[in-house]
Amino acid sequence: MSRQLAGLAAWKLNAVLVVALATVAMPRIANAGIVITPLSATASSFQDAGHSPTNLINGSGLDVNTPSGLHDNHPGAATMWTAGTGGLAADVDNTWVEFDLGGVYDLMNARIWQYNQNSLPGRQLRQFDILVSPNLVDPFTLVASNVELSQFATTPGPFDAPATPGIPAQLFAAGSLGVQRVRFELDTAWSGSPGEFVGLSEVKFEVVPEPTAGAVLLIGSGLLAMRRRHRG
Repeated sequence: MSRQLAGLAAWKLNAVLVVALATVAMPRIANAGIVITPLSATASSFQDAGHSPTNLINGSGLDVNTPSGLHDNHPGAATMWTAGTGGLAADVDNTWVEFDLGGVYDLMNARIWQYNQNSLPGRQLRQFDILVSPNLVDPFTLVASNVELSQFATTPGPFDAPATPGIPAQLFAAGSLGVQRVRFELDTAWSGSPGEFVGLSEVKFEVVPEPTAGAVLLIGSGLLAMRRRHRG
């Protein structure tokens, strides 16, 4: 009977250790994150190939392609995404841009570089909503509404005369677990016009990677093996 009780106690201890390890291995929003560039970006509209949403994820216009990079103020906005089509302004309230993170992550923050076309601060985005989806097919869920980007009234950057530093990223909380896609639904531009050549310059996200179930099981199996060797 004592052997049975001892065996049961050892089994319970192993189970507790595995659960505890799995809990530690599973990331939470409170954990330190990493900053990633999305795998792809799509939008409801863009002026042409030179102003497509790809400019939001390719580092064009950044002096260094890092979260601390400063974005330029290209006079033709050739390093930015500009909504609208064929020279026509976009209907701001019906404009969106969407990002595929390339995997499933716990989302922490969005780092957004404001639209910075030289001498045209009215085109900068003012208010927008942040939505997320757990994969490539499920609908989006709202996580933050009426988020407001600060305006850079002087559109600073290297195309000034004399040249000045570019603009930094702005940080926005967007905490959500198990996210693959992020969508920004635009509400207003700083010009206040419902039709505007609105846009953004660059976007990155701060995330915590989610471990696969296989990885957690493998770690748990290793712990059990160590426990058995210790008993031996």
